[in-house]
Amino acid sequence: MDFEIEFFDDAGKGGMSTQVLVAIIVSIGGSVLLVILGFCLVCRKRKKKYDAVESDMIVNEISAVQSLQFDLATIQVATNNFSDDNKIGEGGFGSVYKVRCWI
Repeated sequence: MDFEIEFFDDAGKGGMSTQVLVAIIVSIGGSVLLVILGFCLVCRKRKKKYDAVESDMIVNEISAVQSLQFDLATIQVATNNFSDDNKIGEGGFGSVYKVRCWI
């Protein structure tokens, strides 16, 4: 079995013209560029959304921490001086007590 490969220049029969070749390369290049641009825009949008959520979480966390600060006297009254009757269990930071709340 013999195989023959023939290459033709623009003037020969069966060859691909330079215009067609340029059109194919430009089309593929443009498509790749559009895909990269779209990817960059999606990444930028996600980052902005993540930054906004993160800043909201920080603000909420700060206000929540500040609102949960009580002095020792208030906690002693609320837990009946850390009575074993009010002990619910133990956690990673120590004992957990049930408190009476006054609003």
